[in-house]
Amino acid sequence: MEKVKVGINGYGVIGKRIADAILLQDDMELVGVTARTPDYRLFSANKKGIKVFGVDPEACNRLMNSGVKCNGDFNHFIKRVDVVIDATPAGIGKENKVKYDTAKVKSIFQGGEEHELTGFSFVSEVNYKDAIGKQSLRVVSCNTTAICRVTYPFVSNGILEKAYMALARRGTDPVDSHEKGPLGTVVLEDSIPSHQGPDAQTVIPNLNILTIAIAVPTTIGHLHMAFLRLSKEVSIDEVVGILKSSPRVVAVNYKDGITAENQLAELMRDLGRPRADMWEVAF
Repeated sequence: MEKVKVGINGYGVIGKRIADAILLQDDMELVGVTARTPDYRLFSANKKGIKVFGVDPEACNRLMNSGVKCNGDFNHFIKRVDVVIDATPAGIGKENKVKYDTAKVKSIFQGGEEHELTGFSFVSEVNYKDAIGKQSLRVVSCNTTAICRVTYPFVSNGILEKAYMALARRGTDPVDSHEKGPLGTVVLEDSIPSHQGPDAQTVIPNLNILTIAIAVPTTIGHLHMAFLRLSKEVSIDEVVGILKSSPRVVAVNYKDGITAENQLAELMRDLGRPRADMWEVAF
């Protein structure tokens, strides 16, 4: 079977995780990643044998001058791929989509882009079959994905009347802790509902939800407090069973000593998870 040739445009917080995932797939080949400016992440990419391309000829020169092997510019990159995953900063994907469409390659965008860019927002547990054959789509943010994973089992069972969710978002990505994020304060999003609720509705159109969000001074992860109004009486065991039916939702127990996010992160380290990432929603 011929492998799908995948390229990743951007090698930051999202791109480097996607690259590692692609390298584990038997039916995919990672063509390479693109970069504009040389930094320590690209040295690790070279160590892993990941090919690096410059976003333009000048970028390629900068990479080579810094000791990062450059395998060509964006034109060389795009000609070698079947599908490109855009992991560039939010808003840049809109500019890039024109290039992907011109090259007639499929494209996947991260959640910082708007739903309207592709007209299809993706969460595997909800609309995997609908995504088959799409020329381009958008994978929603981690917060929106978590909302979908928690609410969809109740929606699919026909018992969710309305979801109310309060989100405490980490202030910034850990790699940016030295220069970004709130310190000694919390920051309320400037609108109610926060953007995550309407975003989840692009994946689950019949989802009745209201969300509010604050940014808090931590980089470990996000915390969601969900209040679900159901259309019938259900026991705690039934609720737990419904949540467990979602393949990326896992239960944790206070009795096991897990009472805080840092302990979950430590558990992920003990389990050998790369970067101590937890891919599931814990409840």
